[in-house]
Amino acid sequence: EKYKTQIVQLRENHEQIMTADKLTALGELIAGIGHEISNPMTVIADRIFRLNESLIKKDLIGLKKNVMDVEKEFQRVNKIIANMQSFVKNQEEEIAIISIEQVILDSKKFIEELNILGNITVNVNIKEDQYILANEMKIQQVIINLMKNSIDALRETKDPTITIEVFCDEIEQYSCISVVDNGPGVEQD
Repeated sequence: EKYKTQIVQLRENHEQIMTADKLTALGELIAGIGHEISNPMTVIADRIFRLNESLIKKDLIGLKKNVMDVEKEFQRVNKIIANMQSFVKNQEEEIAIISIEQVILDSKKFIEELNILGNITVNVNIKEDQYILANEMKIQQVIINLMKNSIDALRETKDPTITIEVFCDEIEQYSCISVVDNGPGVEQD
């Protein structure tokens, strides 16, 4: 009975740690999101000003170009919001057959849209896409967290690079996602 109680307590503690980890990562990313959304909003504000000028001058070419720019930036904001909503949604129990390549590319895109990479290069090396039975949001959360850790570690690195690779062992029937950076590494102690 004591052992069962300890197991239940460990599970509860684990769930609390996972929730805290997700909220911490989310908090760190929100700052980048605010910056990333402000960029297209600045462009939209400028294009609206130019739209008014084009209307006054009856410049149809300028009008069309500015409308297209506003639409493009509006779609960019929508993508950022959609990515954030899918990251936040509590889809902890949804398990499906997912493409590892698509999850990695979505994670990379999410980080790129936050504009926190700076001069860091992200290489993705997938020889053959693998399909696995998993929770897409959990896998994406892990990849985003690993990339965020790499970004933090690469601040002082010359030619900073993050490499994401997928390995598959068909005999043992597993896929492995490797996220490696060329930062200083973790201190031995």
